[in-house]
Amino acid sequence: MIIIDPISRTPIFEQIKEQIINLINTGELKTDDKLPSIRQLASELDLNVNTVKRAFQELEEQQVTYSIPGK
Repeated sequence: MIIIDPISRTPIFEQIKEQIINLINTGELKTDDKLPSIRQLASELDLNVNTVKRAFQELEEQQVTYSIPGK
């Protein structure tokens, strides 16, 4: 789903954002599809939780995604 390029000059949180937006634009992620949790994605990509959290927060601020508290 998401692949991080560690040698890219693009920050990791930006790579995550760009790839999620791309998955939405290509139709791989549909409206109301559930994204992995922040902790799950951080674990899968072997990243700091705060890096993934920042990407998710910015996607929500840009109204690309939304969250439902408690889910």
